Amino acid sequence: MTIYDAFRDGRKRVDAALVLDIVRALGADDAEVAVWGGWCSALARQAQSEVVVSSRIGPPPPLNDLIGRGPELVAGAASPRLLITGLGGVGKTQLALNLLAEHHAAMRIQQVIVVDVRGTGSDRLAHPSAVMEAVERSLALSAPFGATLADRADAVSTRLVESRIGLLLDDVGAEEQVRPFLRRALSVPIILTSRRALALPARVRMLDLAPLSTAEGLDLLRERIGATKVSEEADAALEIVELSGGLPLAVTLVAARIAQQNSWSLRDHQQALRRRRDALQLEPAVNAVVSGSYEALTPRSRRALRLFATQPCADLSDRQFAALIGVGADAASRIVDQLDYLNCISRPGPGRLGMHVLVRLFAAGRSWEEDAQAERDEALERLGSQMLQEAWAATDAIYPGEIARSRDPARIVPVIPAAAGSHWLRAELGHLIDVSRVPSPHRAEFVDALTEAIARFVHEQTSLPFAEAFFREAVEVVETGREGAEPDPSAVAIARRFLAQTLVSSGDPAALTELQRARTAAAQADLRLVTLSIMNSVGIVVGRGGDLHGARAAFAEVIAAAETVPGTEMLQVVVRDNAAIALYRLGDHIAAADEHRAAIRLAWSAPSPPVPAIAEALSNLADPLIAMGDLDGAETAAREASALAEGRSRKAALHAATALAVARLHRGDGSQALADLRRVGEHEEEIAEPSQHATFLLALGDALAGEGEHEEAMSCWRRALAIAVRASFHYEQARALLRLGCADAVGDPSGALMQLEQSVALFGTAGGAEPQRAAAEAERVRRLL
Repeated sequence: MTIYDAFRDGRKRVDAALVLDIVRALGADDAEVAVWGGWCSALARQAQSEVVVSSRIGPPPPLNDLIGRGPELVAGAASPRLLITGLGGVGKTQLALNLLAEHHAAMRIQQVIVVDVRGTGSDRLAHPSAVMEAVERSLALSAPFGATLADRADAVSTRLVESRIGLLLDDVGAEEQVRPFLRRALSVPIILTSRRALALPARVRMLDLAPLSTAEGLDLLRERIGATKVSEEADAALEIVELSGGLPLAVTLVAARIAQQNSWSLRDHQQALRRRRDALQLEPAVNAVVSGSYEALTPRSRRALRLFATQPCADLSDRQFAALIGVGADAASRIVDQLDYLNCISRPGPGRLGMHVLVRLFAAGRSWEEDAQAERDEALERLGSQMLQEAWAATDAIYPGEIARSRDPARIVPVIPAAAGSHWLRAELGHLIDVSRVPSPHRAEFVDALTEAIARFVHEQTSLPFAEAFFREAVEVVETGREGAEPDPSAVAIARRFLAQTLVSSGDPAALTELQRARTAAAQADLRLVTLSIMNSVGIVVGRGGDLHGARAAFAEVIAAAETVPGTEMLQVVVRDNAAIALYRLGDHIAAADEHRAAIRLAWSAPSPPVPAIAEALSNLADPLIAMGDLDGAETAAREASALAEGRSRKAALHAATALAVARLHRGDGSQALADLRRVGEHEEEIAEPSQHATFLLALGDALAGEGEHEEAMSCWRRALAIAVRASFHYEQARALLRLGCADAVGDPSGALMQLEQSVALFGTAGGAEPQRAAAEAERVRRLL
């Protein structure tokens, strides 16, 4: 293999050995060779990892008069499914946004989700599930455990239609990235842009966007610099348009430079444009005009553009941009004004700064020529620190007082509303992961701090497969550690803890093994709080596997040990609530209710009461109260839980609504209970945790059966059983089999007996009304046979 072969376009991977040989040949010492080796290794891992796709939601930009695009606007407005193709810089995205702005002005849609699918210039096309995840984040949806891509697309489409939200899938690279969206949500517009003519269903109209004609290019130039200037030097203006290749981006950039350098004649600009057209690797017309705009910038603005181009995020906030380039807000604002004036940056949304992919390619190329790698690393570190500060502010807003900062306990963050925190994390999650994946000297430290900051949000408010992938990648990074240094045992323990807890939530058989690895790492790092949290998770796994006495003993051990460890108040609340659930399932309802109340009192006594955790405990309290016949108390607890969860935690709110419906069902108000559960069902796709999802379906089936809807009830119980089996949750399996067995007892007594005997076996040592009923029904059917 030649050096040319190693670096030619189209290669799928870096030849690390050859790169290191080249580095040595260029005179690098062993330390520098080791750094390059780390970068090659990181690139190899990155090439195998899932691409995270960024998205944003909001109203489209205001309508613009797009010169030369009249027929395309007419054709596009009549097409609810549209693919816009064409060269880079030809104006595909601007046309798409203008069409969506027309839909918005006509009140057909209220908002638009823009997804950067990243189909250009990447060998790692985003997987369809990553594209779906980006849309789900913008819609505040979480895919249920085990949901297929089609199930998720159905939920997304329903929300798009209900909320009247249009969708722009920008820069699509392959058909499979977007197919799940195209046959659904037909009443809202979905527009795609791509440089390729994709093979899509016939319902998708393809609109190939050609470059502007010479006359149209002159019209655009007149609009930007004035008709007088164009008419005074008509020949030079004509050649400028021709050199721009009819690309609106190129014409716009050169017009901005003409306006800024007004002492130059058009002939001066034309000659400069001709001189630049053969530089770099972009299309000659685009390269020439981008180069001219770049050279018109001040040195500080050029540096800012280069650093902006080499950071990984599609767009940044003004504050993040200032941190990236290492200046204050006022200085950054002046730089942004100049970059904006020369059309080197864009405003993809309020308070956001973006960059056209062609400008980014140009500026990134100049950075590799002009900036030291250390300067790019320092810029990325500043950006990461700013984003981490914002991530902690968002986390504290959603979970006040619940997340311990073991890595940086002295950090002070601004106070923001809970809704703003949730919105920020959904919008920035993709960007945070982008930054975490860049090979840099501080990558391991950033991933460690980021994992602790957003782990709870990732675990609870994204899909479980996404959470597992996120934490597995975090484990890999922190275990690799910083080049030339041993991994930080504390970082390894924290990352493994969150990976293990995600596997617990999904019912993965590997959860216990991973918990043991996490516990070993926590013991080595002497992280007692993390160790206790892992022990609590072990108790959950043991209980879900049917050993309720073992689970109760595990929770009791954690509670006793936590009394001697400072900072464990929040953990004690959670563990006491789990212990109460074990007591309830063992049939000791009075003790269970007392333990739930003890957990709630402890939570309220904290300096910053963990409100979502209190809401969960109140919802759980309803179960033993119902079992004891205290239906008033159960309804009161569920109502209090609902009030506390509102606006703070969707998971806790849906749990509370289900608990209230179950209390009403036991009171005999079946029609109201069914109506309540149907409202919860409208958000079923957001119930990601398998146990909560199965419990909801069991309750919905009970309510349907009470209203005579037996077939629909059976369907709900079967779905609950399937979820519980996939997650290996014995108690939920037993409850579902009890209902199915009772329903089949008349028509298929042999099959019913098999189901009921399985239910009895799965209930095991559990006590209470349902285990007793399972045993009694099994005996009754056995006698019939």
